[in-house]
Amino acid sequence: MRRKRWSYLIACVVLAGGLAAPGTYTKVYAQDYENVEYVTSVSELRDSMDEADVVNSADVMDRGADVDAAAMYSSESADIYSLRRIILYTDEVPETYGATTVICYDKYDYYVLGYDTEVATRQAYEKLQEEYEPDKCMLDQVIYSEDVLADSDLDSNSYAAQRNVDAMLAASETYKAVSWGTRYMGMDRLKAEVSEYKLDAKVNVAVIDTGVNSSDTLFEGRINEEGSMNCCEGEDRSDYGDNMGHGSHVAGIIADATPDNVRLTIIKCFTSRGATTVSTVQQGIMAALDSGADVINMSFCFYGKNASDNTRSKLDELLKSAKEDGVIMCVAAGNTNSTVNNWEISDVEGVSYPADSSDVITVSGLMQKAGTEVTADRISTDAVKFDDSYSYYGNAVDFSAPGTKITSAWKTGTNHGFSTSGTSMAAPHISAAAAYVKLAEPELDSSQLKSRLISYSVDLGTAGKDKYYGYGCPYMADYFANTFGGKHLETKVGTCAVESLGNSKDGLRLSWTSADNASGYKIYRKTATSAYKCIAEIKGSGVRTYTDKTAAAGIRYRYAVRGVNGTAEGQPAATKALVRLTQPKYNVKNAYSGVKVSWNKVKGASGYKIYRKAPGQNGWKQYKVLSAGTLTFVDKNVTNYRNYTYTVKAFKGTSASSYDTAGVRLYRMPGCKAKTVRSNSRKTMDVTWNKVRYVSGYQIQYSTSSKFDRYKVATINKSTKLRRRISSLFSGKYYYVRMRTYRRVGGKTIYGGWSSVQRVKVK
Repeated sequence: MRRKRWSYLIACVVLAGGLAAPGTYTKVYAQDYENVEYVTSVSELRDSMDEADVVNSADVMDRGADVDAAAMYSSESADIYSLRRIILYTDEVPETYGATTVICYDKYDYYVLGYDTEVATRQAYEKLQEEYEPDKCMLDQVIYSEDVLADSDLDSNSYAAQRNVDAMLAASETYKAVSWGTRYMGMDRLKAEVSEYKLDAKVNVAVIDTGVNSSDTLFEGRINEEGSMNCCEGEDRSDYGDNMGHGSHVAGIIADATPDNVRLTIIKCFTSRGATTVSTVQQGIMAALDSGADVINMSFCFYGKNASDNTRSKLDELLKSAKEDGVIMCVAAGNTNSTVNNWEISDVEGVSYPADSSDVITVSGLMQKAGTEVTADRISTDAVKFDDSYSYYGNAVDFSAPGTKITSAWKTGTNHGFSTSGTSMAAPHISAAAAYVKLAEPELDSSQLKSRLISYSVDLGTAGKDKYYGYGCPYMADYFANTFGGKHLETKVGTCAVESLGNSKDGLRLSWTSADNASGYKIYRKTATSAYKCIAEIKGSGVRTYTDKTAAAGIRYRYAVRGVNGTAEGQPAATKALVRLTQPKYNVKNAYSGVKVSWNKVKGASGYKIYRKAPGQNGWKQYKVLSAGTLTFVDKNVTNYRNYTYTVKAFKGTSASSYDTAGVRLYRMPGCKAKTVRSNSRKTMDVTWNKVRYVSGYQIQYSTSSKFDRYKVATINKSTKLRRRISSLFSGKYYYVRMRTYRRVGGKTIYGGWSSVQRVKVK
């Protein structure tokens, strides 16, 4: 397959935890564009991009290694259109302005538009910006990290740092944590108590990073292999191995701090050289959400010019969607020591993204104080402090957590003995704490879960929330005891996924999977402009279908379902979205040249599909696809005196309305047209025609109005001559004349379609 050579805009990203970074156009209507590819997963999206000859960005990243990254990521760069790719967040793309590749992931209203030239990309982008808000339309962008690791942050003495901490912390008799942060936050105690409290629920934590070294014993039985994937362009989707070490270290912290029923979904978004594209990060978040993630950890930051409006617009929509769906996203505040522009320790606001987003939980880094001690029963405010050697700060910081000299897994080995520092190491400690709350209180939404972490936080700085420590560091050791009042937890209601969603005659009909221990279900609905709201409660565990009869035509709705048992509620898993399209009302009749099908306009539809059953055919066959502005269709490919059955669906993208399953059956009658229409004598006209075989007769309709709102009909038996004189007409008037055939079949009279109209002036 010939592969197009696309250039790429080079920029930089810094992995926060110890990783540092240096003409004319043609309108094309999307619904008529034959190469639109609809996908249902990130894997399919990547495969479709490969099949469409989208260039392997790894080749360009290799080229970018020899280029001055700081110069190339500037928004003033002439290469800003060189990727030749535009990303849109929309429920429909009516015009693509010359795109040669259009791929849609409908679940997220996510379109990738590819172009052949930079000129075509620029022209399309300028036009699309006029139609879409800046946060819905953006150019794709490549990011590149030349310096992968900051050596000064690494401790190659394996467990040396951990042994120093062991001397300061009271040892746990139940679980010996690898990370001093796990002990400091009391999560070693929680890990030991999971079986005691019979917590058998499952929590999914997605780690979007450089992959994982699955051979480390920390990850034994912990990785969600089905949901884990490699999102990097041109790489094996199933290979999420770690060539850099950063992702292994981050994931290892979470594995150390949590029990086995917290599964890790590994989403690899960085190549072995620390390079990625912004769309890869987008798709990494999508893949995490598709896996049913309860918590997402992103220990990387876009700094300086990389935290541009263009970058933010690409990710803001997904961050907001995750929060609205109850997914907790923990991110690193950011680090100093970048090789680009020599950034100093800074406020995250406007500098470090997504750390400054209100839709995520932002974490700063703590270091241990030398010579201090901590008891096993409570957290010590004197044992740690904000590490101002690397950690960013600011009002956007929500929590602080251990980040300095943290021991965890690495890209090689099996004994998790590598130590490094950064806010990348702080964020997964909070992700682990959030996982415990999800484990015990899955019904909490994003805001409630954050409030729960705040309530367990120890204030480490000035009184109240401050820019260095946020609300402080959560101490979770007593969380289970406080939550369950000393009683063992009863079995929780399981998760519930929307299994199917489709248009029915009465509304949008959904079905869902059964939830363990559910005695009923709650149905939730949202739109693009409204949050989830419970619209129905279903009693009985055996009922798992519901039709939303209040769904308005043309509106796209997303549905989620929770299992319930008394006051206990389970968590929604997979959700589904669909546009409500009403079933078309239609009729079928004989036309002069074929069978005419007509229907009413359906609100929100982008087109209509005609289905036909020909003689001898049992099932429906899609016969014709028509645009939204077309409300009639004449089928000329028919045989006279045979029966045909038709039905009509409305559609928009991959959504389709319900349809009349029986359809309308019609006996095809041929047409008949007057051969001559003349007025040979006063107040009369003579009509002649050619014989049509097998008919029972003919009808002549005539009127002084071209609209035939007042008319008379002359019916002629086939046995008569092929002419008719019509008398008693108005002299000097114009008359309009048309004809049709008829045939008696099974006791019924079947009429053909009216012919075109002829006009004559009566003498």
